[in-house]
Amino acid sequence: MLVCEKCGGTNIEEKRWVNPNTNEIGGTASDGEDDDNYCNDCQLHVGIIEEKNFKKSSEFPEFLEKIDWSLLREQKQTIIDIIDNGELNPRFFGHLNGMIELIDAIQDFATDVMGFTEKEVFDLDTEE
Repeated sequence: MLVCEKCGGTNIEEKRWVNPNTNEIGGTASDGEDDDNYCNDCQLHVGIIEEKNFKKSSEFPEFLEKIDWSLLREQKQTIIDIIDNGELNPRFFGHLNGMIELIDAIQDFATDVMGFTEKEVFDLDTEE
């Protein structure tokens, strides 16, 4: 069975040729690029792989799997608010900015490698 390479789900689609007169579905129109495939669960263009080749998230350090994404987003926003307030000792700006970059890297790793959805990690609808 074929699955999404990010989440391991089977709710995936790929480009196909369709005869516009008969609606008969022909062969794949994909040239193997990720943009030819779509995962409805991740809501992203993704690679499609054999299920046996899917890397389960359990291969990653346990602490990454236990992150409370909502709390991390709140903590990140708090740091951003402190920086934006402008009353920060310049000596601490670099430290706090580095923490923002670390949180960004953790969030990117979770979506790009571990298979978490962007909605789950970033919750873009509520993030300012």
